[in-house]
Amino acid sequence: MAKPLVFSGRYPSLAAMVLRDKMAGNTTTVRRLLGGLRDALVLEGRRVVEASGELKRSDLESRGEQWDGHVYWWDSSFYTQKISIKNRENSVDKTEDFRFFFSAAYGRCDVGDYGQPFLASL
Repeated sequence: MAKPLVFSGRYPSLAAMVLRDKMAGNTTTVRRLLGGLRDALVLEGRRVVEASGELKRSDLESRGEQWDGHVYWWDSSFYTQKISIKNRENSVDKTEDFRFFFSAAYGRCDVGDYGQPFLASL
């Protein structure tokens, strides 16, 4: 029979021992981080489901069909893609932001040769 691991009485678990020299430092910090991520992801998930429901309702009403009030799993990828495209269309162009900043900072609108490698990476 295998002997249980002993952490010399200083650590309550293997995770606590491993985390002692890491950035997190202890299991409490990791649990707090993961709990915060879970809460944020649940809120974002609810927002996406609500937005998907609105899109589905408007799609069905535009075709004269009745919406049953449900967004099914097979609807999710279609409406999530539509939301993504809509968000991309409404997002700000980073290249235009950089050009505005560059022209405001240096008093000219042309970024010239110096800005091109940076703009290509945006």
